[in-house]
Amino acid sequence: MASTIRDVAARAGLSVATVSKYINGKTVKESTRLAIEEAIKELDFHPNNIDKGLCNAKSFSVAILLPMLDSTFCTSMISSIESTLLPLGYSVIVCECHNNAEMELRKTQYLIDRMVDGIVLIPYASDENQLFFR
Repeated sequence: MASTIRDVAARAGLSVATVSKYINGKTVKESTRLAIEEAIKELDFHPNNIDKGLCNAKSFSVAILLPMLDSTFCTSMISSIESTLLPLGYSVIVCECHNNAEMELRKTQYLIDRMVDGIVLIPYASDENQLFFR
């Protein structure tokens, strides 16, 4: 069974509130930080980003929407974005629109409805969706 924040708090000898404060990026004393990090490592604890997102209205996901995935530029860009965001706790969603303006519009709306925290959009070269993206 996966470890919980309560397990981490008990192992570190701290309150759940203090561990939560650390997990959410707030400042804690150096000795507290070290105790929490050691407990997290020992327990192989991984914070649940869905629970975390419910508290602060974040999905911890960013989408990359591309016309096609067939270029070195695109794969290099995806790799760079992902290597920047993963250490910050974000997941990356990659969507390909197959050079189709209607699909680009549908996928963009889908991502907005899913409440992703951001969309990196390389639009398909078409006049059809200009009003939507303004």
